[in-house]
Amino acid sequence: MVQLKKRTLLPMGIHMTPEAAQVVQFEQVGEELELVSQASCSFSSPQDTLTRLVKAESAPGVEDEAPDYTPALRFLRRELGNRFKGKEAVVSLPAEDVTVKHVRMPPMQPDELAVSLAYELEDKLPFPTAEAVVRHIVAGSVAENNETKQDVLVLAVPRDRVQSHVNFFTRLKLHVVGAGIEPCSMCYGYAFASEHSEPSQSGPPCLMLVSLGWQRSHVAILRGQETTFVKPVEKGLDHVTQSVATVT
Repeated sequence: MVQLKKRTLLPMGIHMTPEAAQVVQFEQVGEELELVSQASCSFSSPQDTLTRLVKAESAPGVEDEAPDYTPALRFLRRELGNRFKGKEAVVSLPAEDVTVKHVRMPPMQPDELAVSLAYELEDKLPFPTAEAVVRHIVAGSVAENNETKQDVLVLAVPRDRVQSHVNFFTRLKLHVVGAGIEPCSMCYGYAFASEHSEPSQSGPPCLMLVSLGWQRSHVAILRGQETTFVKPVEKGLDHVTQSVATVT
């Protein structure tokens, strides 16, 4: 008698910006993953990039207009009904809403660390800590002034921005079961591969990942399944294009 492998449909993963959108969905079959469907689209043309650069050059320091997600909304409505299954989704929060901080804390239990971070972050975030969704990653231990401390990566997003983003997907009749951020999300695939790979005598592999965005880029360092470093860089493809365009 042939025993069929258990199949579990996983939520859709959606990453969306005003310039592009990507959707992917997998199904777990036994211990393996099978691709259900994927779709992506870019909404930014070279002319759009040139327009942004000219505007930034002519009015430096002026805040950009509110991002326009209309093209992404139109794309998602078309694709989700045709190529993907279910209504559950894990979404990526806008990179510009995420604040990343590195702090060092004395060794303590996980529940104690979560409470202590609320006090440690006072006046260190661009918004009140009480009004933010805060998550942290313990990146390892370090020696500082003859003391052992925990190196902690803190990821914070204003709570109202999280709710606003979730509401956007609710309009698409999706059920948001999770939210991630770009610098961590780009590590998940490599962490999954490391978890299911054969152990190496030289230890877990180390990778540096760089994601180039339009206005901001992200750098992450992954050791095996553990994210040990995350940092946003306030330079992106627009800045690269501008530098190339001004070379004489």
